[in-house]
Amino acid sequence: MKILQTFLLVIGFIALPVAAKDEKAKKDPIEQGLREAFSAYQKEDLEAVTAKLQEVLKAIDERKAAKVGAVLPDELGDWKAGELEREDLAAIGGGISVKRTYKLEEKSITAKLVKDSPMVDKWLKILSNRDALKFTGKKVHTIDGEAALVDSERKILIGIESEVLLELEGDNDCEAKDILAFARKLDLKTMKALE
Repeated sequence: MKILQTFLLVIGFIALPVAAKDEKAKKDPIEQGLREAFSAYQKEDLEAVTAKLQEVLKAIDERKAAKVGAVLPDELGDWKAGELEREDLAAIGGGISVKRTYKLEEKSITAKLVKDSPMVDKWLKILSNRDALKFTGKKVHTIDGEAALVDSERKILIGIESEVLLELEGDNDCEAKDILAFARKLDLKTMKALE
């Protein structure tokens, strides 16, 4: 009897991590969607496979957008942030674009991050080339080692690691110096770590 109890206990301890892993898979929509797509594929239901993979791709996009959005904090010094907004870039080649508007008294600055978009590749190439920036005729500042191009009196562009475009645009009460001071408060090192 004691051997049987010991055997059941060992089986219970082995089954516990397996059950926990299965529970995790059920909670993760990406993993669960891939399992369901594979199951549909084995049944040769290609329409179901397509639908499931589209759901998985949407879930992956949402997770990536949340990760990118997480680097735009709720507060930045005295600046208070509004809701995080996501822009759909499917019509212009895809990618991730998230933005947040920060307010300080009458002033507001919108910080927008764009990643994995073919539409910003040209800006990223220019911003990563200091020699090319000289020919723009615009002021260039350095923030955390990255070039910050003053595109207009109220708009600054920063290319981060040639991967992410950070666009900072102020309202009519802001000047370039306000936006530069705001940019210096952002954690560009965290933005550089985005995958």
